[in-house]
Amino acid sequence: MLTAIIAPGAFLIGTYYYEGYVEAFGVRVEDLPVSTSVLYVHAYKLVGIFLLKVAEALVSFVDWQRPLLMLVYVAAGWVGLYGLLRLIRWLANLPSHHLLNRFVRWLHPSKNDVTLVSIMTVAISYAAVLLLTAVGTMALFWWQIPLSASKQGRDDAQEKISDFNALGCHRQTSDGWGNCVKITDAKGKVLYEGVLVGSTDKNIVLYTAQGVKVMPRKNDWYLLHERTSPSKGTKPDVK
Repeated sequence: MLTAIIAPGAFLIGTYYYEGYVEAFGVRVEDLPVSTSVLYVHAYKLVGIFLLKVAEALVSFVDWQRPLLMLVYVAAGWVGLYGLLRLIRWLANLPSHHLLNRFVRWLHPSKNDVTLVSIMTVAISYAAVLLLTAVGTMALFWWQIPLSASKQGRDDAQEKISDFNALGCHRQTSDGWGNCVKITDAKGKVLYEGVLVGSTDKNIVLYTAQGVKVMPRKNDWYLLHERTSPSKGTKPDVK
């Protein structure tokens, strides 16, 4: 049953991310269809990013609380539990004829309908509120996570667009790979150059200085991605 929920959920997350990514470039999803496996890879990456953000939030919270404040919380909890235990023991040791003991017996649900109805009302209300909260939370997260995936896709695309608009085609300083790819013919002539939005067996989509280009793929075209090494120069990687 868990697999039946996770599988479509992951597919939905990957789909929303991919749609947000390609649409940020102004490309229709129909022009760049992808396989289900690619969508699952996107979903896996996004879930990992989400878990990292949760972990960072927890670390920040613990760091913000300070050890002294945490000690106060622990001490307050200890005092409260100790006081509750002492109260229970005090009530248990009261004589049976004590007024408070008689009052407690009078309030027992088996002997007092008001107490029974009050307990039932509180229990039913609590269960209803808990159920509504659970359903609302599930509904929120069911759509919030895919919508967040779509936003993450748009953000990733916008980062590439802004980088290209500001610097054009250039070598990435972190890993040496260029941010652009080149489309060449069989003779090595560069036909187009830009940020690769995606490619299929039918289309190649580039984001160039002139805008987005959706081009039917030809058999004698090659995608060239270059990596620059400071000591060895540029190494092309033909794809």
